[in-house]
Amino acid sequence: MLVDRGLDSGDAALGVAAHGTTLPEMWKALTVPLEGLLAFLSFSERSAPHATLCVGFIFMCMYLLRTAHMQSGTRSFANHALVTSFTVLPSFLVAALLLWAGYNHPDRTVVNLGWAAGTYVAWGLGGAMTRLARPDTEGADIGWLIQMAVVPGVAGVVAIVIFR
Repeated sequence: MLVDRGLDSGDAALGVAAHGTTLPEMWKALTVPLEGLLAFLSFSERSAPHATLCVGFIFMCMYLLRTAHMQSGTRSFANHALVTSFTVLPSFLVAALLLWAGYNHPDRTVVNLGWAAGTYVAWGLGGAMTRLARPDTEGADIGWLIQMAVVPGVAGVVAIVIFR
């Protein structure tokens, strides 16, 4: 395929792509949007309110998807794994974001714990919406939300100890 475009095997060995750019240049072009997203999610002073809303919206969607999948394929292992993942993933995502934010902005580690608590408000609202849609579910189970707050709480304290 490389020969059809006028490149020989030596060009391929040097990492030259079919359209003339090198593979590191292509990798950089692919990761530029990711760098912007990671900068947005670093909870800087400027992006913290917007990042909290964005992450909170993702949590609400995960809660609603979790409830939707609880009814389909109730005996399916894959469906059970998906529902469990949607239940546990938000807390680990907040923990990872707290560590990432602490690494990028060590002076804001304590403030970021407050922003992380804001995501739990959105997660609880997602559970409340679930309860409106399906009264037979747990909805926003406060005990479960408190239990899942332990993981990011520990990560936030670790970020304060390590990065501050």
